[in-house]
Amino acid sequence: MKRIIAKAVTFLLAASMLFTGCGSTPAPSSSVNAPESGSTVGAPTEKVKIVEWSQGEKVLKLKQQIIAERFPNIDYQYVLVNNNDYLTKLQTALATGTDVPDIITVEISNRGAVFDMDILENLEAEPYNYDRSQLFEAVVPALTNDRDELVSLDNQFCPSGFAYNRELTKKYFGVEEPDDVYALVKDWDTFIETGKKLKEVAGDGVYMMQGMYDLLELLAGQTTTDYIEGDTINLTARYQEAFEKACEIRDAGVPLGSNEKNSTSWNAAYTDGSVLFFNHASWSTNSCIASNDEEQKTMGQWGFCMAPGGGWMNGGTSIGIYKGSEHKEEAWQIIQYFQGTLEGYEPIYDQLGWIPSFKAFYEGDDALINNDFRYADWFGGQNICKYIYDNIGVGIKPYEHVNIYSTTVMECFRDTSLQFLINPQMTAQEGMQYMTEKLQSQEPGVTIQ
Repeated sequence: MKRIIAKAVTFLLAASMLFTGCGSTPAPSSSVNAPESGSTVGAPTEKVKIVEWSQGEKVLKLKQQIIAERFPNIDYQYVLVNNNDYLTKLQTALATGTDVPDIITVEISNRGAVFDMDILENLEAEPYNYDRSQLFEAVVPALTNDRDELVSLDNQFCPSGFAYNRELTKKYFGVEEPDDVYALVKDWDTFIETGKKLKEVAGDGVYMMQGMYDLLELLAGQTTTDYIEGDTINLTARYQEAFEKACEIRDAGVPLGSNEKNSTSWNAAYTDGSVLFFNHASWSTNSCIASNDEEQKTMGQWGFCMAPGGGWMNGGTSIGIYKGSEHKEEAWQIIQYFQGTLEGYEPIYDQLGWIPSFKAFYEGDDALINNDFRYADWFGGQNICKYIYDNIGVGIKPYEHVNIYSTTVMECFRDTSLQFLINPQMTAQEGMQYMTEKLQSQEPGVTIQ
């Protein structure tokens, strides 16, 4: 990746309640600078326009509805930008100095590149004074830049396991409850034996997972380690183990689909009965299951359990404030409300089934994580969010630190994973060689180990 240099909630209460420039931010369990419901004291005659770029229209529409009621001083607008186009669009806006959004939302794959631009506010500095101790330590490395400044907050917490098709596990193995299904995949040796049995009883056309791509995504997530120091990138330490284990599982005869992630066939697998286990974070129910089953044919047929080898961080989106914004106060009101208060996050949990990375959401007997949510019906009432937190989120291995090279490495990993689909005989060593050559061509100035 070429080094990018582009350095370039309240209702208005009394004046004392305006954006504070000193002191520490209260804990998320309190309403952080949040308005009293129904307050209109001193409401402005003109609204301040705040623009956010992101993908995922459901959450953006939800936020827009809430902001219209909760923050009458803000005209919140969003622009849908596909993650694959985000960097290019952002670079163009920065180069021209026009239409840069006030709120910059960043998928995990692009964070290294965006953070290196030095265009996001330090949320721990004045006047924001956010306290990172409110967050789970596991997410902090992916929210901080190379100066250890907290420049972004999570949209969602992403510990992941397996969603599974209850009808298929019952049909082929006689079990459907989470603990019983987990026993089929409790470690990789058991996963392999279960895969072999599936092939015997189901024959061709039924698979353990959607494909080698998804298996590699899981394994690479489980073997996360910091591997970049200066201009030296240790790909072997980072990916060799994942490639070797994936090839071992494939070569043992475990049936894996041939679906590229997000392809038509990959999406169809959620409803066509061809796959038993799917990589799944809390956000996946909305984005992968419900979105691919508009007729709700699989409603109630899903279950959730841990994956072999443990949990991992699967994806994730974070949100920060553009340094050049003329309305940072209002942008912070929005971010602080949705990413830092129970009141703000509750409708996101309720309507989308996402979970946050701030601790207060999970604390106390009346913690919001204990509540039902809209997508629980897809899982026959199983509260997968609580299951994820209790069984995977607690003690989850942290994200890697992101930096200028992270985005390119992730791009090369995705391309290499696709090569394993294209060439089913590719070995782990050949995969490492392909990824090394690909990365070296894009980053000729780095040393790759």
